[in-house]
Amino acid sequence: MPEQEVVWEIDPHTRAKHRILERYLQAWLPIMSSRNERLVIVDGFAGPGIYKGGEPGSPIIELKAFPGHDYKDRITLSSSTCSSMTTAAGSRN
Repeated sequence: MPEQEVVWEIDPHTRAKHRILERYLQAWLPIMSSRNERLVIVDGFAGPGIYKGGEPGSPIIELKAFPGHDYKDRITLSSSTCSSMTTAAGSRN
C-alpha cells in the first residue's frame, strides 16, 4: 500500500492546537507517568503526522514529548504507524 501524501497546508488554528498540546504534554507527562505505571494517549483527530510544509502534526509532537522526561523508561510506544512516524520525526529535525 503506497504511503498517503499529505497535501494540505497547516492552518493557523492547527498551529495553535499544536502549541497547546506540546505545552500540555511537557507539563503533564512527568506528573502522570510518575503516578501511573501505564499511560495511554488517544488522539482522535490525528492526521498522518506531517503537513505539506514539513511541519510536525500531533502524532509527531506526542512521540517527541515522551523521550524528554524523567520517566521515559516506563513508556512503551505501540502503534501500527509508530515506526514510520518516528522515522518521519527524525528526518524533519
